[in-house]
Amino acid sequence: MLGEALIQPPEGAPLVLERKSAALLAFLALHGSASRSQLSGLLWPESPEATARNNLSQTIRRLKGGCGGSELFLPGELLALVPQWQIDVKQLEMHHLQGEHEQVADCNVELLSGLYYDDCPEFSRWLDSYRERLLRLKQRSLVLLLEQRQQAGEHRAALALAQRLVELEPLSDESWRHLIQTHLQMGDRAAAINAYQRYRALLQQELNVKPMPQLTALVERISTDDYLPPPPREVPALVSHPPRLLGREALWQRMELAWQRHQAIFLCGPAGAGKTRLAREFLASKGRYYAFEARPSDYAIPYATHARTYREMLRAFSSLVLPDWVRRELMRLLPELGESPGPLANVEDKLRFYQAKAEATRLAVEAGMQRVLVDDLHFVDSASLEAGNFVYAQHWGRAEGMHTVICLREDLLEPAVKQSLQSALGTGVAVLLPLPPLDGDAFAALLASMDIDPASGCEALWQRCGGYPGPLVQLASAVHLAGADPTLPFVTQMLNQS
Repeated sequence: MLGEALIQPPEGAPLVLERKSAALLAFLALHGSASRSQLSGLLWPESPEATARNNLSQTIRRLKGGCGGSELFLPGELLALVPQWQIDVKQLEMHHLQGEHEQVADCNVELLSGLYYDDCPEFSRWLDSYRERLLRLKQRSLVLLLEQRQQAGEHRAALALAQRLVELEPLSDESWRHLIQTHLQMGDRAAAINAYQRYRALLQQELNVKPMPQLTALVERISTDDYLPPPPREVPALVSHPPRLLGREALWQRMELAWQRHQAIFLCGPAGAGKTRLAREFLASKGRYYAFEARPSDYAIPYATHARTYREMLRAFSSLVLPDWVRRELMRLLPELGESPGPLANVEDKLRFYQAKAEATRLAVEAGMQRVLVDDLHFVDSASLEAGNFVYAQHWGRAEGMHTVICLREDLLEPAVKQSLQSALGTGVAVLLPLPPLDGDAFAALLASMDIDPASGCEALWQRCGGYPGPLVQLASAVHLAGADPTLPFVTQMLNQS
């Protein structure tokens, strides 16, 4: 529905839509149900009511016929699409809501591209409004990605995103301001001034107006002879990713013992304790591994974590041959596989659904997925958690099964997660390993590995960071991005960093 006016039936080739058919589907998909009277008036406003309703009926029949008999609409007085049909615009909005801004930034945002509805004024106004909404969605995702790259010191990546903003909205002060400021952060004053001059000429040519005074004042300020552009600020690799894993030797040995016993390894600790890095380095020492994660927005959406996990698993093992019954059950999670068989109606349906997940996982393990990292278990939605216990427990404690390392924060675990964890620990198929703070010597060694002199203020900094590496890396990165003062000890600047 984004871009070309077409629809993908559960089976068969995409159906290219006639203009009014595309309008009907777009309105129902995004607006919801509507009466036949409302729809006929919306799409045939100049026709008599009987003619308009007849046109609507014919359009519905053509759509049903073009979809090979697949049902498009729910029964009832109001016209509404069946829920099995995949709506890409809704998926786009969900990507934005879940913070998956790369997917939003990379999409074609124009709804019903190339189609015009001057003969349907009310529908045309609705379409223009929704197109503007999608444009703002993509703009916001690009800005958020740009800010993330700037904060990480990835200025070239930020510049590419700023240029995409300008291409998206070439007559927007905000887009050009992002581009100009990114040039300045890279220390390229000439490129910043040149960008402003191009924008000013474009505005004059297209609208016969000038840029906003704030943007003009910024460029006038940087154009003076005494202006000294700030040097490009990059976070040294030693700081953003300390080269050595320090203070975890004893914990590593406990992980080795659990690995030999084929136990699932649960690593727990507060944010910044270093759970993910420890898990990744440990698994990497064993060979290739596969990483899946939960996200903060998952908990409110049933099977949100598992939908992403199985999508990534099938992408990683694209040649995996799934039995028909397994594929049919996974359609409940992954609409791109085909039309869902419908909601789970009883316990038997649920068991078969879980068995299909387990079988798909077993086939992936046979194909090479013997080592798995599950990150941020505390964000997993309850439905995925229940199904995951069913699937993963079949591999724990078995020599030929899948080795699993799972990272979590105990303070954020829901009661159901705690109960499941205690059950696994009680049967001996899993082990819970807390990450304690680094001791003073390990913390000083970590500072030294980051090329930071630990001599001044090391103990105060250790207390400030709670002895954990994550807060230390964040403080050091923030000081670098803010522009470290060479006349002051770096540790002192970190302690003063708000």
